[in-house]
Amino acid sequence: MLYTGPLDLYYSPQFGEVRTRFPIVPFPHVKLHDCDDPNRLDVRGYEVMRTVVHRRLESLGLKPQAVIAPDVLDILIKGSGGVMRDLIRLIQSAAL
Repeated sequence: MLYTGPLDLYYSPQFGEVRTRFPIVPFPHVKLHDCDDPNRLDVRGYEVMRTVVHRRLESLGLKPQAVIAPDVLDILIKGSGGVMRDLIRLIQSAAL
């Protein structure tokens, strides 16, 4: 089984017993820039973020190209800092 939840809840003192029962497998944020050269984009990381947005839009029956311009999507991805949750919030806010 897979359970998900906020890490701050998982690490709170009230959930000490929970931590002993369930191992945690953290998922890192998506890498958007090269570690040695912050000006160089990580193409694979940007593609991961684009894919998530495209799939979510397509699941709603929308064509991604009709909803958001590729350049704008890249700006939102950059603004998310590689945090998927933040990217989804930025896309939702931009759509409104």
